[in-house]
Amino acid sequence: MNRWVRAYTFVAVQLLNTLLVFAALNVAAAVVPLVFPGPRPTSPPAALEDPSVDRSAYTAMSPAQVQRFLEEQSGLQAAGFQYEPWVLFRNPEYHGQLLNTDARGLRRTVTSRPACPNPLRIFVFGGSTTFGYGVADEYTLPSRLQAHLERRYPSRCLQVSNYGQGYFFSSQELLQFVNLLKDGQAPDWAVFVDGANDTYQMSAQRDVPYFSDAVRSLWQMRNRGPVSPRVDWSWLPAVQAATAIRDRFLGPPPPPRRRPDDPVPVPDSERSGQYVAARYRQNVRIARTLCTEYRVKCRFVWQPTFFDYDRTLHPGSPYRGRAVPRFWAEAYDGIRQWRADDVLYLGDMFRTVREKVFVDNVHYNEKWTGEIAARIADLIDLEPGAAASRRGVSR
Repeated sequence: MNRWVRAYTFVAVQLLNTLLVFAALNVAAAVVPLVFPGPRPTSPPAALEDPSVDRSAYTAMSPAQVQRFLEEQSGLQAAGFQYEPWVLFRNPEYHGQLLNTDARGLRRTVTSRPACPNPLRIFVFGGSTTFGYGVADEYTLPSRLQAHLERRYPSRCLQVSNYGQGYFFSSQELLQFVNLLKDGQAPDWAVFVDGANDTYQMSAQRDVPYFSDAVRSLWQMRNRGPVSPRVDWSWLPAVQAATAIRDRFLGPPPPPRRRPDDPVPVPDSERSGQYVAARYRQNVRIARTLCTEYRVKCRFVWQPTFFDYDRTLHPGSPYRGRAVPRFWAEAYDGIRQWRADDVLYLGDMFRTVREKVFVDNVHYNEKWTGEIAARIADLIDLEPGAAASRRGVSR
């Protein structure tokens, strides 16, 4: 019996000592950085060092404003997308100095005028370029459109609303529009700005929201039944210290080849630009029907992007160092050849431009959001014949 007691005592003492040593290591790992702080980093956080960001492309925001904005944009991204019925997801609510969204995830539109009763309402739908990734609130496409229209129609009461959402394309925007109409929020004008997201996402010959594969995997996990939860020890100071030592001597582990939320990859050779153009035209036809029924004046804009642009000026190009896949030209050619009075094709707008346009991989700088907004403003003819005379064409 004494042998078992001695064995138990030995095991208990060793276990207790192990726990005490482990606790002491965690206390030390937590206290040492407070007593002996290392040098403060002089470079921005890693999230701001995205190689696609080109700070030299900014034309109006100061370097300090760019830094501040990128920090706020990182905060918005850290908050994560929120669930939204029918369209699957939306931007979160965020409030900063240069970047603001409301409880619905809608970006603030800046106006120089005080609020007025019963304004002419103009809703602008689109993806992240419409939302305004890369630029402050005052430089988003809808804010620039608001400014252009205020100058052109100084006596009119106008309100431009930004319904742009990250990763959205024409199919999701159509559902957004339907939901607004059902809620009794029909605007006077609706502008749909598409091109880049439609081309990349629908060229896979799948007309689904960006995170559909992630949601599908969640349903598959649910149907397989509960799984054992994985314990996360990364919060322990000792684990954090060990990770820092490993990264110092061995280097950080390579990033995953694909984020778990990204769609299942489709080879460029299997993508179809013709599919993109066909599905986009169907969405426009459906939107036109809704606009007619609800007496909304709708316009459709096919945006310019990086594929028809001098890539020596675009260090953040998604295809830097290799040819742009053919499906981009197929999709853009399919829309360019489609003649329609309510469709504005801007796909070749950057063809002869010899200055920087993009602040990252696909998003416009302050100058070019204004240039594109000016072209969109031509579509919104609040005085019949005036816009036509500005463009020098007959209607």
